[in-house]
Amino acid sequence: MRRTLRAFIIGIALLIALSSLCPALAVTPTDWSADNPSDLQEGHLFAQSAIAIDYNTGEVLFSKNPDARMFPASTTKIMTLLLALESGIPLETEITVPQEAVDIPKDSSTIPISAGEVLTFEDLLYGFMMRSGNDGAIAIAITCSGSVNAFVAAMNQRAADLGCTNTHFSNPHGYHENDHYTSARDLSLISREAMKYETFRKIVSTPTYIMKATNVHSKREITSRVDMINPSSKYYVQECIGIKTGFTRKAGQCFVGAAKRNGRVVITVALFSTIDYEGRKWFDTNCMFQYCFTRYDQYTIADLFEMSGEGLKYVTVENAAQDDPQAGRLDLILSQTSDDGYTIMALQGTDEFAAYQQQFNDSTQVTFTTDYLNCLEQRQPIQAGSIVAGFSTVTQEGETITGALIASRSVNLAPLEVSMWDYLTEKIPFLKVFEDTRTIYLLIAAAVILVLIIILIAVRTGRRNRRRKRIYEQRRRAYYQRMRQENQTIRNSRGSFPRPENDRKSRK
Repeated sequence: MRRTLRAFIIGIALLIALSSLCPALAVTPTDWSADNPSDLQEGHLFAQSAIAIDYNTGEVLFSKNPDARMFPASTTKIMTLLLALESGIPLETEITVPQEAVDIPKDSSTIPISAGEVLTFEDLLYGFMMRSGNDGAIAIAITCSGSVNAFVAAMNQRAADLGCTNTHFSNPHGYHENDHYTSARDLSLISREAMKYETFRKIVSTPTYIMKATNVHSKREITSRVDMINPSSKYYVQECIGIKTGFTRKAGQCFVGAAKRNGRVVITVALFSTIDYEGRKWFDTNCMFQYCFTRYDQYTIADLFEMSGEGLKYVTVENAAQDDPQAGRLDLILSQTSDDGYTIMALQGTDEFAAYQQQFNDSTQVTFTTDYLNCLEQRQPIQAGSIVAGFSTVTQEGETITGALIASRSVNLAPLEVSMWDYLTEKIPFLKVFEDTRTIYLLIAAAVILVLIIILIAVRTGRRNRRRKRIYEQRRRAYYQRMRQENQTIRNSRGSFPRPENDRKSRK
């Protein structure tokens, strides 16, 4: 009895020691609490391998054995759909289903489609992805590459191009083969690349779809196997936007998911979340979704405004009263925004927020109201609560958000100083026309023109007077010249005849 008790005590001590040395082993999925999603640990997940990344940056937000080689099952179809979209085949192209598409193992999941059936490429993509149809995967492979082998080679090459180091595909659908494997990290890389395509995002997030009638089947409605995007499912998560399930006995329950909140998208991968219980992969995925969104700081338009600088958050009131306690600084309050719910999410530990703030400052315009400008001009007080300006900003998504900027306090302005000019303009209102800069410019121009005219007249008058003077001098000289000549002629004429005697006597 004593030995049994001693062994029991030793066993308890060993368990306590092991739990203290390996706390991760003591954590189980039942310990996870939705009230504390930021406490997520590896032991909280059923999945043997998992990863969560930020779609925008590719940064790893959470991981558990992310590089372990795992069987992907039908999550393989993510790569198949990526290559189908990259093939450039128009969605409206009609595809004839080849015989090889129906020659698949009997336990395969199917759309189903039939050999010789003609359907659009778009319907084929929706059917194979939403219903996880292996028959559709074969039809896509042959349509895109001519043969399954050629398509699988393209899959492996594309994986290598994306930086996948633990991936090898043997088929386009994920039916189990021992040399068909990947890793959680590699699947996240493939999924991130595929999510760049709008058609991919649309297909993987569609809960129900109507396939058009063909030469074999009538019109039919299909439902996605992703329960997290189905509003009627108990596993529905509003933020989930796809992507793809997978299951084989060797791969276990697998799911590559994506969720979006306030413009930010995270991608998660959960591989082998046990074998039999499908709900566990949804649990693992939701745990990672909720954890990932705790890694972001959320900011509203009001938050960005509060952290902006002069010209946005506050203005300096011109001619504020000298006794104003804040020297004219007037803080503004953002109000009446057209989208109160707009929020940005910046990844913690990065410089993303600084980029958001700079973009906000650069794209925001403030337009002062007429009432505010009139108060400044007339030196009337700025009243607290009055609208100072209109607000407009353009988000990174291109949305225009408007609002009003309100005075946080009252500001008195210094009285107007009455100058001699103000006195004269009050007595002689006509003089106010000279306050207009354009009027002054016109007067200056008129004065310049008048001076030029006076100068031109003076120049012309001077020239005319000088010309008259020259003519007068010429005439005067000509007159005297003529007079001298006449006198000379008279004298000459008198000297040629003898003078009478009487005349000589009289001179004596």
